[in-house]
Amino acid sequence: MLIEKLDSPWELSVVDNAGEVPASEVGDEFVIKTERFLTDIKAQLMLMPRALTYTAGWRALVWKNKETGRFQDLTEEEYQSYIDGGIVAYTRANGSSAEQVEGTSGS
Repeated sequence: MLIEKLDSPWELSVVDNAGEVPASEVGDEFVIKTERFLTDIKAQLMLMPRALTYTAGWRALVWKNKETGRFQDLTEEEYQSYIDGGIVAYTRANGSSAEQVEGTSGS
């Protein structure tokens, strides 16, 4: 439970800084040296907090079928459009084809 004084300028905050490493650049081991984290923490906070944790995980961009709940990877073109900030639309004729449906490429 957290109780804040009404006249205090302080509030409890979550501060973080995350980065990404493409999976294609990771081999059998994923090693992270803490020195870079500690340098960043000290630079941002100007202190070493007692309540410090490190987090590791994964995230992926995939298509999800609303009816079946199954997943499908993006095509290279869809992924490139996503990276470029363009429109990403599912343009395949069915769930297994990566070909564009006629008339959906636009101009």
